[in-house]
Amino acid sequence: MDYRTQKELLGETRLSALFSPLLANRWLWLEAVIIPVIGIGLCWLDSPEDPFFINKGEFPWTWFAPVMVALRYGVMAGFASTGVLLIGWFFLATPDAAFPKLYFLAGLIMVMIAGEYSTTWRTRLRRVGELNAYLTERFTRIMNQLNVLRLSHDQLEHDLITQPATLRDALYELRMLMAVRSTGSSLPAAQEILILLAHHCQLEAAAVYEIVDGSYVQRAKLGDPPPVKANDSLLEYSLEKRTLAHLQTEDVAIGADLPTDHLVVAPILTSGDQLLGVLVVTRMPFFALNEDTLRTLSLLLGLYADSVVVSDDVGQVMTRVPRCPYDFADELVKLIRMQRDFGINSHVVVMQFAPHPERVDMILFATRLRRRFDVQWQFGGGDRESTGIANLMPLASDIAVRGYLERMEGALKDRFGGDFETLHVRPYVISMEQHDPLAVLGRIVTGESAA
Repeated sequence: MDYRTQKELLGETRLSALFSPLLANRWLWLEAVIIPVIGIGLCWLDSPEDPFFINKGEFPWTWFAPVMVALRYGVMAGFASTGVLLIGWFFLATPDAAFPKLYFLAGLIMVMIAGEYSTTWRTRLRRVGELNAYLTERFTRIMNQLNVLRLSHDQLEHDLITQPATLRDALYELRMLMAVRSTGSSLPAAQEILILLAHHCQLEAAAVYEIVDGSYVQRAKLGDPPPVKANDSLLEYSLEKRTLAHLQTEDVAIGADLPTDHLVVAPILTSGDQLLGVLVVTRMPFFALNEDTLRTLSLLLGLYADSVVVSDDVGQVMTRVPRCPYDFADELVKLIRMQRDFGINSHVVVMQFAPHPERVDMILFATRLRRRFDVQWQFGGGDRESTGIANLMPLASDIAVRGYLERMEGALKDRFGGDFETLHVRPYVISMEQHDPLAVLGRIVTGESAA
């Protein structure tokens, strides 16, 4: 659903959009000056001898202009509009008129209250927007993972002789490629990814392009594909609909006047709908052009795009926290940024399991008790002292963390007959509000003191 459709569903009209508060607008300061000038002009037309309604004992209608600006843009813009009123009084007042101190003081207080109200609610809207964006991205990734799981189950039914590679192999190879990717490129490891797609989707001639200022720059190619044309109908349809398109796609206008040299065009899109590039397939076996292969191709490109947009901070997390898995580090970076920029807190609950006859069973049991949206990492193993699980709890409050620990301790007591102390389980709670949560997590998983 695009932005325009959302506005229509909410019943928002152009008039309501005009008066609704905005987070940012390049015309902010221009409106802060023009609106009070228009207000003064209208009041002057009604009462030329007293355009500010100071001596009439009526409502000061001129103050509507700065109040509206303050509600729309905040305190500072309201101050600017109040300054315009003050300047207007010096120009329009008679020479012997006394300066109305209480009049402007009361108006300024009213503008400050309106501006503070606007600022508070705009901050809350930003927080809610950030939460919704994060949850939407998580939901999209979970849906992609469910599709991958379904595809992997479908491929188990295929003949391993004709299709020896599995989707699990493709995901593993993709993760390995992105773990050692080079930074500084908008499409890193493009040639390696294209070879991976050729192996698992039976591509014979294809190319990966990056869109730079409206032109297509080739980043990788397989075989000898023809150069892409900007007016290619299959390419235009795929980029317009932001979805994979092929020769049998309905509604694709492929005629004699505008032919296409390609079989498949797939945009490289992230979960946040950010376009990184496009894959153009020119030649592949006839029997490989089926729904399962195209779905696998689209999913692998989506996972690749999500891996590309991950910040280089993930590599720093994996360096500072030894043996930290890629997915855990990816999610940890996002939650740290949300806490730093918007004050939305999350927690990591780490449980160290000391040597115990049933330590392995306790770890497996505790792993199954995680919440649905939590991200877990089982670290250590064998006879190591620092062995346990790190449970990343997105958007979890202190009450949620306390409930999780109480539920975990109760379940361990019911299953193994002891609490944390008797079972030699040491829980740690790491908040994203701490000064350096990565350092604390690194010390815990390596067996050092958490203090």
